[in-house]
Amino acid sequence: MNTVNYGSVEKNPQLFSFFAENKISLGGWVVRPGLRVAKFDNNRYLLEPRLNAVLNFQNGFKLQAAWGKYLQYIVSMNTQDIELNQFLDYYYPLEEGKAPSLSYHYMFGAEKKIDFQNSLSFDLYYKNIARTYTFDLLHDQYEVSRFSDRIVAGQGRSYGVELMWKGSFDQFSGWASYGLSRSTRSFPHIMDGKEYDYDYDRRHSIKFVMTYQATKRISYSTSFVAQSGTPRSIENSLQLFYMYDPLSGEMIYSPQYINDQKNSVRMPWSVYLDLGLRKDVVSGFGKNLADFFRASDSYLTVNVYNALFFYRNILYYIPVSGITKMITLGDNYFPIISAGYTIKF
Repeated sequence: MNTVNYGSVEKNPQLFSFFAENKISLGGWVVRPGLRVAKFDNNRYLLEPRLNAVLNFQNGFKLQAAWGKYLQYIVSMNTQDIELNQFLDYYYPLEEGKAPSLSYHYMFGAEKKIDFQNSLSFDLYYKNIARTYTFDLLHDQYEVSRFSDRIVAGQGRSYGVELMWKGSFDQFSGWASYGLSRSTRSFPHIMDGKEYDYDYDRRHSIKFVMTYQATKRISYSTSFVAQSGTPRSIENSLQLFYMYDPLSGEMIYSPQYINDQKNSVRMPWSVYLDLGLRKDVVSGFGKNLADFFRASDSYLTVNVYNALFFYRNILYYIPVSGITKMITLGDNYFPIISAGYTIKF
């Protein structure tokens, strides 16, 4: 059933799928061909082949490559451009007979062991989104009666590169990475089909995780993330909509902010630093409790999230009239401290 009736939507799809993979080793080659078979509602069975391969060299260097065909049977309602829904994501299953979203993934990477404890890796990826969907929620409601009639097909692409270090030195261990990427979409009803940055595109991403084993029982940890803000469509001009009021016999108007460019402004960067402490429990009540439950391990943890006061989970923004600027509102402005006791079996 796929109907809209006084704001209620009912859709009861069924998805059946299975995946098979084989591993083939030939000298330094390791090849894994795979196949996913899926059936959505009453559609026919569709095939999604996958292939990944690794070539290992004796000097600790290896090359990796992968390819795959991927199908998706749900569509994002893409509602963040409607102000009351800026922080919500809705998804809707495709109707019976509608071709699923289709993308082809291409990946290539290289990894080199610097020494016994450290390694560097370099990865490239490209995603050709041959078919994707979005909702034209502003479509005339009197012309269509179902959500499925508001679906518009388009295309897109995603590509990027990541450099990562993993390793350890003395009591320190962890990893650090930098990623540069871009994701775009295009739909015929948005800017006449012109390509634009996707709603969840983050151009730069810097991350690291580090652990310091101070003693056999005590370790300290830290994690840092800095990411570019996601793009948004900020209204930069004002348009007046006029209408006739039959009660007063006068013309009344409603001011509306508009924008002719999709996702032309970036939200602020997300920057946060988390700190942690872990202490193994070897005596006292905590140890006795672990022994009672026959647990293999027990420890205490203390964590401080957002230690820099920088991280902002943007929930809403207010456009500034006349310019492509905004006032952002959100949560997580202040650090959060938590403590816990964990037993491990």
